[in-house]
Amino acid sequence: MPDARRTSAADPGGMPNDSDDRVPGGERVALRRLALTGVVGPILSVLVFTVAGALRPGYSPVHQAISALGNGAGGRLVDAVAVAMGAGLVVFAVVFATLLRPVLGRGVRRFAAVCIVLDGLGVATAGVFTDAPATTALHTAGASLGAISTLVAFAVIGVALRRDARWRRWGGYSLAAAVVALALVAAEYALLMPRSPLHALHVGGLLERADFVWHYAWYVAFGYRLFRGPVDAAGRVEPISSEHA
Repeated sequence: MPDARRTSAADPGGMPNDSDDRVPGGERVALRRLALTGVVGPILSVLVFTVAGALRPGYSPVHQAISALGNGAGGRLVDAVAVAMGAGLVVFAVVFATLLRPVLGRGVRRFAAVCIVLDGLGVATAGVFTDAPATTALHTAGASLGAISTLVAFAVIGVALRRDARWRRWGGYSLAAAVVALALVAAEYALLMPRSPLHALHVGGLLERADFVWHYAWYVAFGYRLFRGPVDAAGRVEPISSEHA
């Protein structure tokens, strides 16, 4: 629960305002812009693997994994985008932890940042080490690290934000994201594992895409919210230019 000092340093929208001297105006402007790393990376990744899947002969996005696109024609582009997205998530972790100083306690912010960094490293690892036979174990480890770390982050952030009336809806969204993501991950693994009785349904690729979109929609939503920045008492969003003073 934020203490009185933290709460007084936040505006009615739950974001730092000019009275919060812990994040100087110029730094806050840069951080708000860098929050878009949580928006651009996931959207670009979805665009790239969707187009790559459509252009690859014989590839089925319904029953084949996204990682299959990391090998063969166009694979280097898919892998490079994954690495770039992972790096962007590491940057986003710093932005998230810094801009939410007035809302979340230090322990929660640090824990959330570590989880988001682990997700970024997991995504980058999955991009560097493809699911080719020689590196499939490292690829799977990276993907699993990302999935597990963010499930935990969503839950912890959700519980913490629910304690602040201004961010209660975002807390509820984070908790819902954790629950739905857990269900999607479980279904995805059950459908993609060759030894699973559900593998014969051949819809694992579709579930993986649903999981990816749902999972990283959280980053897109929070990244855009942090980019928009604080709101005044009338609910108007303050433009970035107003923070240069």
